[in-house]
Amino acid sequence: MNENKSILIVDDQEDILSILEDFFEMDYQVFTAINGTEAIEVLCNNKIDLLLSDIIMPNGDGVWLLNKIKENKELLNNLKIFYMTGQAHEADIQKIEEYAIT
Repeated sequence: MNENKSILIVDDQEDILSILEDFFEMDYQVFTAINGTEAIEVLCNNKIDLLLSDIIMPNGDGVWLLNKIKENKELLNNLKIFYMTGQAHEADIQKIEEYAIT
């Protein structure tokens, strides 16, 4: 584990979280959350360098999460954000793109 870098992985499927945690744990201090609401709590209490998030989740989906992050500019400080999804809905992708540009 590299304690100088941290990643927050957000997904409502625990098997996905487990696979990604195993993959990143050699290079990052790994934090996980099962929805956007938990992710905001982790972001507010830890220095996170990289956010890897699902788009479609209950209790704060990826679009909601990105909106909350952008509302709190302190959370954006050097945060790199990547989104993933197994069910790409064009409307969700467009929302993510719009938030990313503004």
